[in-house]
Amino acid sequence: MKLLYMDWNSFCRQDVLTAFEHLGHTCVLSQLPEKARMLGLGKQTIDELYQTIRENQPEAVFSMNYFPMVSEACEQAKIPYISWIYDNPYMKGYSINIINSCNYIFTFDSAMYQELSAQGVQTIYYAPLAANPERIAPSEAEPLAFRHDISFVGALYDEDHNFYDEFVKNARQAGKHYYVGYIDALIKAQLQLYGTNLLAASLPAEIAQSGFASINPWTETNSYFTTPENIFADNVLCRRITSLERKRLLEKLSARFSVDLYTRDKKAVAGSCHNHGYADYTKEMPEIFRTSRINLNISLKSIKNGIPLRAMEIMGAGGFLLTNYQPDFLLHFEPGVDFVYYENMEDAVEKAAYYLSHEEERARIAASGLNKIRQYHTYEARLAEMLAVVTGQH
Repeated sequence: MKLLYMDWNSFCRQDVLTAFEHLGHTCVLSQLPEKARMLGLGKQTIDELYQTIRENQPEAVFSMNYFPMVSEACEQAKIPYISWIYDNPYMKGYSINIINSCNYIFTFDSAMYQELSAQGVQTIYYAPLAANPERIAPSEAEPLAFRHDISFVGALYDEDHNFYDEFVKNARQAGKHYYVGYIDALIKAQLQLYGTNLLAASLPAEIAQSGFASINPWTETNSYFTTPENIFADNVLCRRITSLERKRLLEKLSARFSVDLYTRDKKAVAGSCHNHGYADYTKEMPEIFRTSRINLNISLKSIKNGIPLRAMEIMGAGGFLLTNYQPDFLLHFEPGVDFVYYENMEDAVEKAAYYLSHEEERARIAASGLNKIRQYHTYEARLAEMLAVVTGQH
């Protein structure tokens, strides 16, 4: 199959291209214009995308994440548009034109699939993320030398200017102190819960629609497949909760163990963690996963059920994964065999202590996780599954 690959700076770009090649498909790269990455629909940009499709004559168009303007161009060209959503929150995945007949939209979070399917969307499918062990796993000849006892690679979401701080500032200036008290109480309650997200269902409409945080309220149409409450919860509350959760867990762990942190802000402080700054995705990150006795995954709270890319790549690199509970893990992996999950922060500390002192068991779980990735969760396996849906062979 000849595919037109809409290219942008996505994390798994090269792994996807390599997998398509291994599957015997041809990818023609086309740089996705900046304007085409926007939420709305621009006629000139859609026309340009349509011309690109006509010039290349592919059998299908592919992109990591879903782009409404690409869908419109594919609809005009009467050609399948295959997209794989790996970001969350991802508002463009709720756009009005997700129902276009050309669309085959795959999302890594089963909650998003269930939510849209329940609204009658027939173009949405569930496809967990993948890993490329051939690139990131250690070779058998590579000596095993651990650099870290516990490591975490990821953002702390503690930037000075964020939606939560903006909301609090504007709400207080408007005299809406009740709003601030309410969302802080909601955040406190959610921090105690793992595997359940109560945020959107507990938000009063007046807070979600207040406009005190400059998230896109999508007022241009009432036909999007989401609500102001969901938008506010995912973009304001979930980032705040994730920031608090990651910092608190890292503080607890680093009070007892040696913990190494890799995050963009080299000045960020989380307990006694050793902050090394940013880790390059392609080269440094797999090495960290391989050479850490325990790799943490602390999921962004807006990911309701899904397995984050970080978790897949930890296992795909042969690393031991200690993660918060996410329902989708149980669809594909066995806890205590392929990975380990914690139920709360105290449980995370206890399990870290246990596996640091049980080397053989820890190594056996890491090896089992890698084997499960190699069997079922490579990019070749996942893309073949997607193409089978598109061609009607699934």
